[in-house]
Amino acid sequence: AALKAHPEIPEEIKSGKFSTLHGWLRENIYRHGSKFTASEIVERAAGSALTIEPYIKYLKTKYGALYAL
Repeated sequence: AALKAHPEIPEEIKSGKFSTLHGWLRENIYRHGSKFTASEIVERAAGSALTIEPYIKYLKTKYGALYAL
């Protein structure tokens, strides 16, 4: 969700700048920590419940060619 809102975040991180990501986290995650459960915060920030699919996609992208998956 942070990348959808701010696609420049990966390039900023490469150059050692974390202010955009930190601002998004502060606004969408940190400030709600005591008001909502973890699941509720994820759903509010990402727009959907936490699922395993993005992590599986990441793993396949990262290790797929290496292990012929």
